[in-house]
Amino acid sequence: MNAENEDFVRRRQLQVQRELEDATRDEVVVEPETGRLPVCIESALPSKCIVSFDAHESEVNALCWSPSGRLLASGGGDRKVKLWTVLRGQHQCMGQYLGSNRAINSVTFDDEENLVLAADNDMASRVWGVSDFRLKRS
Repeated sequence: MNAENEDFVRRRQLQVQRELEDATRDEVVVEPETGRLPVCIESALPSKCIVSFDAHESEVNALCWSPSGRLLASGGGDRKVKLWTVLRGQHQCMGQYLGSNRAINSVTFDDEENLVLAADNDMASRVWGVSDFRLKRS
């Protein structure tokens, strides 16, 4: 069963990689008469790893950069959401958000970077404050 799951995950990752490569090849046409610009002018796949570090005690399921790009939120199978600063190849954990009962599936910031929202496997969403690391709403 594990071998089948690993094979499925490997095939899915290859499919996603091919889809991303195909998407970067799509040509974007800007039509001057409409006056509208496309959302994405240029896209590219990363060619090398800039920084790599162990963020969680188990797998990392979710990552999200803050709107300003100053902070990175990560969520993992260890039921934690961690807040990071990553600058010039260096990383520092600013703190962690606790209170989830299951693995974290998704993380995101609000537009003002005051709140972090996380969804987990127990069908719950939790909102924490960025500055005080306190649970605001569940």
